[in-house]
Amino acid sequence: MVGGSVVHACRGAAPRQEKLHQGTRGQGGWGPDLRCLRAIIVIPLLTGVPSVLIRNVAAHPLFKRAFPSTWSKTLVFADQLNAVSSLNAAQIHFAATHFVGTQKILVSLIRKLRAINPGFLVLHYHLAVWQSGKHVPYIIDGLHWGNDYNYVTKHERWFLHTSWASRDNRKDRLKASDGKYLLNITNPAYFRYLVHSLIRQARAGHDDGIFLDSYSTDAVSYFMHNYSHWRYPRIVQEHKQLGGLTWVQASDNFMRRLTAHLNKVGIYCLPNMGDLVTGWDHTDYALANGGMLEGAPGQWSKYGQRQWIASANRALKLINANKIIIFESYLQHATDYRQRMYWLGTYLLLRGRYTYITYFKRNPFEYFPEFEINIGAPRETAKSINDLRHGELFVRDFTAGQVVVNSADRESYFYSIPPGSRMARVRGGGAIGQSGKITGQLRLIPVSGRVRLPPRTALILVDHH
Repeated sequence: MVGGSVVHACRGAAPRQEKLHQGTRGQGGWGPDLRCLRAIIVIPLLTGVPSVLIRNVAAHPLFKRAFPSTWSKTLVFADQLNAVSSLNAAQIHFAATHFVGTQKILVSLIRKLRAINPGFLVLHYHLAVWQSGKHVPYIIDGLHWGNDYNYVTKHERWFLHTSWASRDNRKDRLKASDGKYLLNITNPAYFRYLVHSLIRQARAGHDDGIFLDSYSTDAVSYFMHNYSHWRYPRIVQEHKQLGGLTWVQASDNFMRRLTAHLNKVGIYCLPNMGDLVTGWDHTDYALANGGMLEGAPGQWSKYGQRQWIASANRALKLINANKIIIFESYLQHATDYRQRMYWLGTYLLLRGRYTYITYFKRNPFEYFPEFEINIGAPRETAKSINDLRHGELFVRDFTAGQVVVNSADRESYFYSIPPGSRMARVRGGGAIGQSGKITGQLRLIPVSGRVRLPPRTALILVDHH
């Protein structure tokens, strides 16, 4: 029971709370046009050998499990595995050995995953600044799905309202189109309740951290489209209900304090920060331990190269501060190889010490052969994405290869291939079936001379050993 009054639901999978899914339209094509192709090397994918298995979990003074380093390897953090109705033993083994973690799963599945990989990370799911609708469940104690609406709704001042004068009127609460309510995150009593609830839920659920969904100021403005005072530009102005603070100021204070409380008891605080494409959003996302960049890098090029550069720089600021960053994008077509490699190439330009990626078409239990490309550790870091600019292309050198990205909107550019390079190309990938094996193929193709990169493509080169 949470807060004295909870509606219990079933133990099975529950529908996910609505999120800002803003997937981009897939681009056809196979990728860069190549010259001088020679013999093809087919790389067997690791189906029996764990690619992420963590046996010796590094001890940390605060956190029971550490996020593994991505400095020299691409690692995948899966979204909600409860989106799959059930996983058999082979699929559980795959998840435990190919994903570093997931969110929003029951203790029964957590135990099975950690029996294989003790370092498997799990995040508890909770809305960040919202109260779920009455019939929207989340995991309340590791075992059951439920909701604390019946308790929270008794405290009218915990909610935000259409005006200061109506702050005691239930009918005037700020309600999003999907049924959730915007909360007054400056209310001390609500904050105490939230901290206590999150810690209790995370401990009961054997969770390592909290994923706080729909946190970004951009998301709040989006969901408040029916209320002019609470969407941009009014949302960045002072509000009497927030004690004279703007939403950004109130949000920063909220996240600073919440992160401190959770970290003190060894719980990571990881909000959904959105896709970082909103220029007017000056929320300090570095106040948390990191978070998810939902829709990134998929959304970045939707608004042109200038937006791609601006968003990449916002992400770099967090990555260079060693924040835990999870890139998550949504495929329109699982076979859009050009788009998949472009997203991975962008990720590789930015990858730091705790930078994870996932993208999928139907559900989060998907895996793609390009995640197995090994180009080692980066030889350089960048404070700005323009530090990696080589002419009109963006290039980053690694100890065992290179990544080259053309983020231009319409123009193609040529790149001179270093001697002894092989280009990574993929086929297949996607849902992991009952066999628990990767579908698809990764090929390394020797290539030389000049290669043309069409707009919004990436070239991933692996050194010949």
